[in-house]
Amino acid sequence: MNALFDIRRVSFVFLSLLMLAVLPGCFWESDDPAPAPVPTPDANPTGYYGNGTISEITAASDFQALIYNNRIILFSWSKELTYDGDITITENNYTATVKVYKEGVKVTDAATITGTITEGSTIEGKITGTTGDLYNGTLLIDYADNNGDSAMISKVKALSVSGSPLGIFTELLNSVDISVDDAGTITHFTASATSYLASCKSSSGTIKEIPGTNLYHFTIVFLGCTDNEAVNGTYTGLGTTKTDTFADDRFVVGFTNGSYSVIGDFE
Repeated sequence: MNALFDIRRVSFVFLSLLMLAVLPGCFWESDDPAPAPVPTPDANPTGYYGNGTISEITAASDFQALIYNNRIILFSWSKELTYDGDITITENNYTATVKVYKEGVKVTDAATITGTITEGSTIEGKITGTTGDLYNGTLLIDYADNNGDSAMISKVKALSVSGSPLGIFTELLNSVDISVDDAGTITHFTASATSYLASCKSSSGTIKEIPGTNLYHFTIVFLGCTDNEAVNGTYTGLGTTKTDTFADDRFVVGFTNGSYSVIGDFE
């Protein structure tokens, strides 16, 4: 009887150990893998930004930016300086590869802007790789209040008088006048004799609302520019209306063709 008792006891212990080996997850919850971290969504930079500075470029606090569909156009009217290119977002960080234009002419083919985005608030960054480091710097620019508005061609038309050339463009490139119809099609174009576009004619062009934003997509084609044939071609860019004295009484625009740029902040 003692031998039989011992065999049963050994069998019971053996079965207990076997159950522990087969079902470890039932007893050792600490061995379960930790849950995967929730990824941070990419910031959405779409919109208009103003009150911007590039600290190393002195006496310029008028930098503005227009961002839509992975394109950034950053410019200062007072410095006649434009950065235009592609922007890539990863969480709250971004990298942009941009062409740099000075006084309307491209001076750098591939500079870099890197930094962080606080969605709906600010963009900060470092600009490097410009020709001679002349246009490098530290960028800080604010998300504008007008981003909650909606783009409407009627706002742009309201800046002209009875279909006459848009007053907003009369300062552009030493007086360039442009008119649009109700559909945003450019119907009129002239340039003053002092403009490098004086010999050009616009074959076509549009200003189109971008749904869900207060931005406009701008396209214009310059042809027959005999004074400087390199100016010929299709220019694309972005624009927005903003408020100075009255609602939507100014139009901000920047557009380029890869070799030349046109920028403005007009009333």
